[in-house]
Amino acid sequence: MCYKIRLGDDCTTVPGRQHLHDDPRASEAAGLFYVLAHMTDPPIRLFKDGTRIDELWTDRHRQALRDFRACLPAMRTRYLQPDGRAVIWHDAARTCATIWCFANRAAALPGRVKDITAGATLPKASRYRLRAGNVYEITGVKALPVRL
Repeated sequence: MCYKIRLGDDCTTVPGRQHLHDDPRASEAAGLFYVLAHMTDPPIRLFKDGTRIDELWTDRHRQALRDFRACLPAMRTRYLQPDGRAVIWHDAARTCATIWCFANRAAALPGRVKDITAGATLPKASRYRLRAGNVYEITGVKALPVRL
């Protein structure tokens, strides 16, 4: 994560009393999911009040990081959604799309749909119920979705 999104501006691996700029979104699990989904450059302290962040993070924080690692090879071209409730990425070969959901929603999706977060392939449906905080992978179609 740190290498790909250039984490390092105004951060330290050594706890201290120096002032560091924190991205308040990244301290909450949903906020971390959001900044990872957009592959932005969030300032995240590795220590907070003398405690390592991995000791403070919840299972949802760790899941967001696992989702990011799993999806990173497919995150080449980003498609922002007008409603801001999701972001879609395509891989370089345009054979796989990942949908990062920030809000619960229903959507018609083509091809094979896998819930990366849950680790389950979803049965074919006309509409899928997508959960906030989950990432979905679309494969097996010629035209990958760019909009939900």
